[in-house]
Amino acid sequence: MAPVFHIKSVARRRGQQITFIWIAVVSLVCLGLLFVSCSRAEKRGDRPAPDGPSIYDDPKYAGWQFYECGQVKLFHPPLHLHEAEFPDRCTMYNRSITNISEILGITRPWDTLVVFTYTGYGQGRELTGRLYPFAQDSIIHFWVPSFVGPTLTDWMIPHWAPGTPKYGFWRHGLRALFDFSGQNYHRGVYDLIEAGRFIPLDSLVRDTSIDSDTEREQSAEAASFIAYVLADFGPATLRRAYSSKLIFNEMVIREFNRTTDSLQADWLAFAREYVPDSIWQSYKNVR
Repeated sequence: MAPVFHIKSVARRRGQQITFIWIAVVSLVCLGLLFVSCSRAEKRGDRPAPDGPSIYDDPKYAGWQFYECGQVKLFHPPLHLHEAEFPDRCTMYNRSITNISEILGITRPWDTLVVFTYTGYGQGRELTGRLYPFAQDSIIHFWVPSFVGPTLTDWMIPHWAPGTPKYGFWRHGLRALFDFSGQNYHRGVYDLIEAGRFIPLDSLVRDTSIDSDTEREQSAEAASFIAYVLADFGPATLRRAYSSKLIFNEMVIREFNRTTDSLQADWLAFAREYVPDSIWQSYKNVR
């Protein structure tokens, strides 16, 4: 699914839902050159040069092959069930790297992205020992059924803000915002308010149960809040907030020049503009 981010500030473009344009003109030229080089590479010499022991030499990946598309290399078992989809998937990764880079206000990274592409969750879990797709050591381990965005976001974040944030909701909010599910997380926030399950911002940031792999409510709130910060304050402020080691309330005063309560009020006013009127009229407890 093409990623739809409900980010555009309503103060500047009130009431509009913006789907970010896939590629700028310059990026089209660069990516066009990349796609010309798309090919299947099965020779050992085409593998990325390892630093020390190579995961590609692990016996459990014996016989695996590369499908290359410029910056992206899909490493997969032979006769993969979804092999016909590899060209589109490769293109999607290339375009999404450009898209997310533009939103986060960084220069597009051009280091090689290797995606271990398992046949499904059975093979993925068996070979990795992990329950969900993940990124590690500049490699993405991915299997369906899963959204592509979260692991790509994990790969992108170190290019934007190296280090671990003080509060995990920042990372999980970004993973949810860029998960490519197409979900309107702003409406999700008001659904939670209506249901009496909304977590206030000062509690959300300290919620250690937030996990964008296993739950949809806390991470939905975090995604909506981050979209608001990006729209009204920009990626530089978001990066400083993400990287700050201050207590959250102190960081809010420094970076946003307001209290946590007033920041939450502004966030909810922003989110309200992305809730269709027909849905809003159905709420009983949201006023």
